Amino acid sequence: MLSTGRTSFLIRLSSVVLVCLTGALVAQQPAPPAKLLGHTAPLNSAIFTRDGAFIVTGSSDQQLKIWDAKTRLEVRSLQGHTGQVVCLAGSPDSRVIASGGSDNSVRLWDIPQPRP
Repeated sequence: MLSTGRTSFLIRLSSVVLVCLTGALVAQQPAPPAKLLGHTAPLNSAIFTRDGAFIVTGSSDQQLKIWDAKTRLEVRSLQGHTGQVVCLAGSPDSRVIASGGSDNSVRLWDIPQPRP
């Protein structure tokens, strides 16, 4: 939940959450953009897992890469498509990623989970 010191509220529509704010926002300095280096061809898709722990990227190099969202370090490289990875979707529990490729396949991948 975001707060501005004034009224704030959430509107939930299906799996989309809209945050509506009233009042003035306090300006914050944005973090500098991070570079995720590792793919050998252009990116076609990128998502955050729903829990915000990972960034997943799909590329024309036929790979998916999972990155730690805090450190921006590569956690895992996933190979299996024989064509470009063109789209990504994450499960609501942040445990599975679905990828679609130009090879006309959809693949499911497990996301690394922290050990207890």
